[in-house]
This record gives sequence, C-alpha cells and structure tokens, in this order.
Amino acid sequence: VIRFHMGPSTICLDVAVPRQLQLPLALYLSSSIPAERAAKLRQLAQENPRYAKLSESEDGALYVLPEFQLEEIAALERRKRRVIGLPFAERLLSDPGVLGKVNALPLYDLIYSSPGTICFSALTQDDR
Repeated sequence: VIRFHMGPSTICLDVAVPRQLQLPLALYLSSSIPAERAAKLRQLAQENPRYAKLSESEDGALYVLPEFQLEEIAALERRKRRVIGLPFAERLLSDPGVLGKVNALPLYDLIYSSPGTICFSALTQDDR
C-alpha cells in the first residue's frame, strides 16, 4: 500500500512491498472511465489476452479508475479492492513488461522501484 503523510511543510510517500500479480490480469473498468478510453482498453485486452482480460465483476480484479480521489480509493481498499489508474492500465496493455516494475498498489501511473521514502518539502535546503 502507498501511504501519504502530510506535515506542516512536508509530504512523504512511503512505498511498500507489492503483492504478487499474475497474468492474465483481470481488469474491472470503473463506470467513470470515458467511453472512448474504455473502448481502447477493451480493444487492447482483446488483442493481448495473455496479459489481461476484462471482468464484469470487481471481485478479484484490479479496479481501474480514471482519476485517483483519496476518498474513493479508501472506500475501495476497505472493500479489499486493488486499484490501478487508467494510464497505468493503458501502459500495461501496450507494454506488459512494466508489470515487473510495480512496487505496490494502488498505482496510478508512477513507477518507482525503491523500498525507501520520497519526501517533497517546501522548506529550503538551509531550513531542512
């Protein structure tokens, strides 16, 4: 799980170890995905059945969201859903090799392979 920690002038992102993902991936498309992009994903999945298949049920599937809203992701995770972003789903179906770079879910489209922490700070170097 990726968690964000916010301080007065710092935001930290902790990267956790991922669960194992197996091919073909079952993808459940959120109803909020624009029709044109959903059609593109359906086409890519049909062209690459070894890598992914679309699921009519969200049970056991990766839930594909067009945007990450913290409340929506939290609600899905409470229901034990694994979440990926639409850009990552499109990237995955175009290049399944990116799956080897996945560290944790939920994943929108960030690929970062390190067990460490990323900190973004508004403080100057001298103030840190």
